[in-house]
Amino acid sequence: MSQITRCVILVCTLLLGNQLTIQAQTQEERIDEIVLERYEHFEMELPYPEVVVVDQYHWAVRGPVIGRAVMFTDGVEVIYLQEDKVSRENDLINLLDHEISHVKYWREYGVRAAIRTPHGVNYKRICREYANRRSACSPYAN
Repeated sequence: MSQITRCVILVCTLLLGNQLTIQAQTQEERIDEIVLERYEHFEMELPYPEVVVVDQYHWAVRGPVIGRAVMFTDGVEVIYLQEDKVSRENDLINLLDHEISHVKYWREYGVRAAIRTPHGVNYKRICREYANRRSACSPYAN
């Protein structure tokens, strides 16, 4: 293999590697933008829950669960989203709308009410008021 061919391969590899990194950063940035847009749309008050994208084996999204809103005992709120469900923007928005509705529900009615009836009347009222699609308000909507 000539030295010129090696240089061309090296340059292409570097450019392609950089392009993949840029695409990954762009996807993460787009997810962050969508999350912020949804919080604002839901008229959420600060502090916003942290959104964490995890693989399908993470404890929060095992089995049929593809997203989960959690409040830890110290009051920290986290929304977990299964990574293979956030690649399409519409799916991401539906999933966020569903989980943000849970957070808004427990902030308005208390965690105990949310535990007793996680998809009850008050949850559905909140979700239907703010979600882009009514289908986001059903359990395991995606």
